[in-house]
Amino acid sequence: MLRRFQPFFNRPHLLDCSKTLAGLVTFASDFLGRGYCKPTSTWPDDVRRHRQSLTEMLEDAMQPHLARTFQAIHCVGADEPAYDWTAAVPTPNNGRWNRPPAETFARFTNTERMPRRRPLPGYALVRWSRNFYSHVGTSVGRRMFDCPADADAFLKTRFPWLQQTLYDFAMQHFPRLTFQQSPSDDDGIDDDVCSGGGGAGGGGGGGGDKEIR
Repeated sequence: MLRRFQPFFNRPHLLDCSKTLAGLVTFASDFLGRGYCKPTSTWPDDVRRHRQSLTEMLEDAMQPHLARTFQAIHCVGADEPAYDWTAAVPTPNNGRWNRPPAETFARFTNTERMPRRRPLPGYALVRWSRNFYSHVGTSVGRRMFDCPADADAFLKTRFPWLQQTLYDFAMQHFPRLTFQQSPSDDDGIDDDVCSGGGGAGGGGGGGGDKEIR
């Protein structure tokens, strides 16, 4: 929820975040996403600019990994780096994603929809992954996965670098962030995130200022 992040800018404050991949994508998506609220939102411009700057730093950290992921999927060289990760997440067992990967990718890479902003394919992956974990129960119900642990393994197998990249980013830029467990002790999915109950930043359906779609 909004109230969980506001104190961060007002005084020293400890934020909780799980070191699971589900927890990290939820924190990064919800916290950084405030930088892309509609202009009519109540968030101060300096706060939004700060979060946009952090988002671009995360993007810089992710793009080398995205380029290698693209090269592995399409069996191409590194002459012209590309960052489209959507082919890495085909729909299992003829199911359907709650939000198609291509839709999220286009939302954050289409410069016509984001004037004066650079394309953010890495942040698009973070956003899609947050949605993926928020709807794990639905995916299991559609028989796309046998259980939530299988869904967690599916995403980690396709982006084995994502959890550590987000963890390193959080450690570098959020020194007051407190973690519940280490990546090596990762038990998988946070129950509250997968049920749509929240995680850092609020419930599975969001809340507070709506973002540009």
